[in-house]
Amino acid sequence: MKKKLIIGIIIGLVLYTISSCSFMGTSITDRIGYFIVDLNSSRTNIIDNFHDAANNYDNLDANYFEKGFLYISMGPHSITGISVSGSTVTGTLNYNDGGAQSAPIILEMRDAGDIMGENWKIYSFTVDGATQFN
Repeated sequence: MKKKLIIGIIIGLVLYTISSCSFMGTSITDRIGYFIVDLNSSRTNIIDNFHDAANNYDNLDANYFEKGFLYISMGPHSITGISVSGSTVTGTLNYNDGGAQSAPIILEMRDAGDIMGENWKIYSFTVDGATQFN
């Protein structure tokens, strides 16, 4: 009985560890989704989507993107046609500038190196060739 209990606990821990890797971390595509949700909401937590080693990280706040393509009145925003190659994401940023508009977007991602699994964050990105964050 004791042996079965120990084996059950070991199997449970192994299964928990395997499933925790993806459960505890944030994939690249998940992070892009979180960024868009924050971009279309109050933006108070938008900093959570960015890597703290990025040059402009300390300047991030809810008003950082209140210019150009990402101005809140140009929403709702979305990114379609997402393609991931290594740590680079390409796609199309969709926004509203008095009518439906779109522009190419490139995001450079970095793993934040969390102990509980991969936690990808935005390191830099450009929209239509113009750097928005780095």
